[in-house]
Amino acid sequence: MNQQSSDQKFVGISTPVLSDQEEDAQNNKQEQQPLQFLYISPNLFNKLWPEIKKQLQLLKASQTNLTAFSVQQVIEEIYCLHFQNVYSINKSQPKQIKNKINFKNFCTALDGFPLKREFLAKIPLISDLALKMDSEFTDYLSMLLEKVELKRIQVAILLANMFLCVMHLQPDYKQLPAVFIMAKLFNRSNEDSGQNNIKIQKLRCLFYYFLHVFSPEFKPHEKITFTRKKQNLTMISKPLCEFVYCEQGQMENVQDSFIVDFANKRIGGGVLNLGCVQEEILFLTHPEALASLLITTEIKQDESIIIERVNRLIMYEGYKDKFECKGTVKQIRSVNFICIDAGDYSGNYHQQYKEYKRELTKSYCGFYGIARICTGKWGCGVFGGEWQLKALIQWVAASMGGCRQLVFINDEQYAYNQAFNLIKGLNSNQLWEYIQKYCQRKSQEELNNINAIDYILSQQRF
Repeated sequence: MNQQSSDQKFVGISTPVLSDQEEDAQNNKQEQQPLQFLYISPNLFNKLWPEIKKQLQLLKASQTNLTAFSVQQVIEEIYCLHFQNVYSINKSQPKQIKNKINFKNFCTALDGFPLKREFLAKIPLISDLALKMDSEFTDYLSMLLEKVELKRIQVAILLANMFLCVMHLQPDYKQLPAVFIMAKLFNRSNEDSGQNNIKIQKLRCLFYYFLHVFSPEFKPHEKITFTRKKQNLTMISKPLCEFVYCEQGQMENVQDSFIVDFANKRIGGGVLNLGCVQEEILFLTHPEALASLLITTEIKQDESIIIERVNRLIMYEGYKDKFECKGTVKQIRSVNFICIDAGDYSGNYHQQYKEYKRELTKSYCGFYGIARICTGKWGCGVFGGEWQLKALIQWVAASMGGCRQLVFINDEQYAYNQAFNLIKGLNSNQLWEYIQKYCQRKSQEELNNINAIDYILSQQRF
């Protein structure tokens, strides 16, 4: 690779620059080729970076007299810079964008933040982190095709650029998460107090993350690994692994296990917008996982994403619009995620009983070769899955994949411990046969008042 000037190294983490025609052709292909490198903003970023750099240097130099509002204004300026070269026909477009945005949530989140003064004092350091992109990333940053390994300091640099809205729209947005900067969190587009409170609580999680980055506890050279995993399903009869059923608790509190992320096929889901369910909360409480949004294209049917050694930093309470950031954990520990996307049956509940093999294949791909796994009601919220069926499918997948223990956490109290203790006498093939029979009948809209566990108990003499 040719040596690049320091101002161009930042751009060096994008793909080789394409012409407008080449870029349009690439985006309009019927069959998308795998993205090889991280896109930042081909063709535009060379022009934008000097202006963005001025704003970052302004923040870096502001050691005193920084206010929440002055920081908000700079972030708004950086965000609007991305539009000055995009709309060559309508020169008034950037001004229109400026008039439409209002990053007031930044000030509101900071006003109620217990460490407001400390965080404002770190703004110059966060800006300095963003400026280190060209020195820390001297080569292309690969998209996640197989494995990407990043130091914690590199992740912090990426997150600093996301936080300050430095990065531009990815050109191939159809394959990537729709949102990967914090603009939607900052923006107070309406007066819906519930929606704005979700954004404010998310921002406070990020405030705590950056305070951690500049604390003695931060280990800059430790590595975080992102892996795209494929594993062909092999139907081999094995004894069922140990199944631990918990009627309450948080998955994050189960130590020494891989935690199942109930993933969106575009990883992270709505974490940088209004989404606030299991995956989004995992990414907010383990903020280093947010780096995966930059490098991970859509998860395919035969794939899972494994994220290893992200730090759990944030305590929380609540779910959806009741989510609340409660500060940092007393003891930081690294956590591993298995990111698997469930089928969406919200529009057709009975479709899950025709596609049950898809859920086995997906969970087996994620679980294979992992000794201890903690999961729960995967795909059973807005996606409409039957949790009893999903629990059994995951049990079969874990057992066939060589798992020793599967911990299943339910957020509602169902007295199923005895039922699971009875079922564990079966082997994986026997349990799978019962699942198949159950799903075949349910797909024909029989057995309307019975779930998978009760069906098996009614069929098997234990």
